[in-house]
Amino acid sequence: MARLPLKKKSGSAADDIIRAAERLFGEEGVSSISLRHIATAASQVNNFAVQYHFGDKDGLIRAIFERRLPFVENRRRHMLEAARPAGFDLEKLIEATFRPIIEEVDENGRRSYARFLAQIVNDKRSAHHWTEVRSLVPSVAEITQEQARLCPALSKEKLVFRLQLVNILMLQAIYLADEDGCDARAFEAKFMDAVRMAAAALGAP
Repeated sequence: MARLPLKKKSGSAADDIIRAAERLFGEEGVSSISLRHIATAASQVNNFAVQYHFGDKDGLIRAIFERRLPFVENRRRHMLEAARPAGFDLEKLIEATFRPIIEEVDENGRRSYARFLAQIVNDKRSAHHWTEVRSLVPSVAEITQEQARLCPALSKEKLVFRLQLVNILMLQAIYLADEDGCDARAFEAKFMDAVRMAAAALGAP
């Protein structure tokens, strides 16, 4: 159930910049892309268009999250509520975390948001970016609490470390599958294989 969000920040120029930034960050990394490069890719005549709309790179990154996360959070909530009556397991929780992300696609059908996230987790300011937008995704806290309940032998420190590794595993798996350009059926198989691997890694003794 992929969809293309149409909500704009303040106008077509701002929205074009967000789309271009998400794609470029996902392709080349956050630190490799300049604001001028993004303005050019968004067909902005003014080289300072990004600064005008978003202030700096951090403001632009936050705008990407603000554009995507409302749908991700809403979809994740629906998945959690659907799974709750039968009870959670690690696979269901990991799928609920990442399936809404793969359902976010750009105008070319690419998972540019997932690719952007794969770069963000490796960025030196990753912790800052997540702190800025954590309030937009309260479902993460609930999922983490359930994962801790299902992994009682893990200390809090070890759980946090394993969840960081799971995030990297899942986002890189999504990135690679998207890069392969496989059809929907093959992509789904790769995604669920990664979910099972991640659940096994998280619950390992």
